[in-house]
Amino acid sequence: DSASGRDELYDLVADPKEQSDLASAQPLRTAFYRQSLYAWLLALERAATAGEAVATIVDLLERHGQGGSCSHDHPKFRYHNSFLVADPTEAWVLETAGREWAARRVEGVGSISNAITIGREFDSSSPGLVDRAVAEKWCAGPGDFDFAADYSDRLYTTFSDARSRQ
Repeated sequence: DSASGRDELYDLVADPKEQSDLASAQPLRTAFYRQSLYAWLLALERAATAGEAVATIVDLLERHGQGGSCSHDHPKFRYHNSFLVADPTEAWVLETAGREWAARRVEGVGSISNAITIGREFDSSSPGLVDRAVAEKWCAGPGDFDFAADYSDRLYTTFSDARSRQ
């Protein structure tokens, strides 16, 4: 709640009238969403264009990283961020995995979901994105690199049915 400064978290599907605040019951998820919101708000405050907003978010990510666990029940579960950033003249999809990231300028229509959507084609990325995937043996080499395939948790992506919403 921006007026009170108090965190609130609602399941808008199950509770569209926002009657049951889940923030105290799900503190890790609440902290994750707060971090995402702050990155987005700082980008809006500091940037005049969508491209500048992407650069601001990337700078914050590279300097500070992003939050830890997204689940109280499963503390090793990590949830990374996706951003769809637009202004009247351009739009970008920015997707992150830890401190790694890839960004693609949207041509036509773009979307994000709770799975990485950027594959082989992107306009910019973190400096070590491809090299790390090769070193970890997530792909055979730079020509085989695919951000979505190499940095996604296949189990989570499959069972969340994220691909069907792209």
